[in-house]
Amino acid sequence: MPELVLPLDKSIRFCAVCNKLGYIIASRYRKDLKPLMTVEETERYALFATIRHSTRQAWEAKMGKVRYALTRYELLVRVTVPLMNGHLLLISLDADARNTDSIMTDKVMPVIDSKH
Repeated sequence: MPELVLPLDKSIRFCAVCNKLGYIIASRYRKDLKPLMTVEETERYALFATIRHSTRQAWEAKMGKVRYALTRYELLVRVTVPLMNGHLLLISLDADARNTDSIMTDKVMPVIDSKH
């Protein structure tokens, strides 16, 4: 999946899939990108994203399934997308990406929906 998502928009920095236990099973960085975090920090982020997602699931009966969750930090934008089998797609975008909702809705989600 990362190889399909990464080229969808020039603002996408990183893409990974983690399993329901929070372990990264596939990942890819944009070419020539200097990551902000170490490999160990990225692995920890995947675990925390999995835990955060599990807390969101408590509200799905009332609000519907989570399509994606987005957090804007000063240095980047992070998006977590639930996939099948409890897996998560983790995406990082450049901080100056302004149309993150349209990137997700118009570019990323159609690819994910076509694969699931």
